[in-house]
Amino acid sequence: GPSGTGLLSELLALASLGWWLRRRRRRIAIVQTLMWPDASAAAALAGLLGRTVVMWAIRGEITGAVQERRSLARRLLVRARRRQLGRCVHVALTPTMHAEIVETGLPVESVVIPVPVDLSSFFPATPAERSSVRAGLEISPEAFVVLYVGHLERRKAVERLVEGFAQLVAEGSEACLLLVGGGRPNSENTEPPLRQLVHDRDLEE
Repeated sequence: GPSGTGLLSELLALASLGWWLRRRRRRIAIVQTLMWPDASAAAALAGLLGRTVVMWAIRGEITGAVQERRSLARRLLVRARRRQLGRCVHVALTPTMHAEIVETGLPVESVVIPVPVDLSSFFPATPAERSSVRAGLEISPEAFVVLYVGHLERRKAVERLVEGFAQLVAEGSEACLLLVGGGRPNSENTEPPLRQLVHDRDLEE
């Protein structure tokens, strides 16, 4: 990903990457980037834009990447970004993300390649394993368990899950809510307000 968060830092990182790619372009078959749309500028500088694949793994990322901005500098950046992205191949992890690519209006080739799952490592737990985990977490065998695993960020709307769970408990259901995750650097971390919401709804154990 880009170094730093400011426009100047981004441009310096892209120039550095472009020079690195340029010196190695004869040995590079594919340039693959993960949700760093401006890396296409570095690929263009290296003459590798036609060999660049952009992967989108989070819903809403490509929409945000090509939206018009208020400042002149950002507007120019987005317009250049759209031109460059229009010459790349795009990969989405889900049909919903693929639909977002189509909705941008970019004249691009795009495909869906789901995240593979190693079924030898990930499979449904046996009844004995479920009982053991519940006992370890001191959860009743009869309780309905809701488990969330992921980033605690505003775009995930975890507060809606907490509010819905609070209604479930208020109706008398025996239930347990497990939130596993945290915020990322340079993102809107909602962990503190979520902790407060859980406390306010009297959901703490």
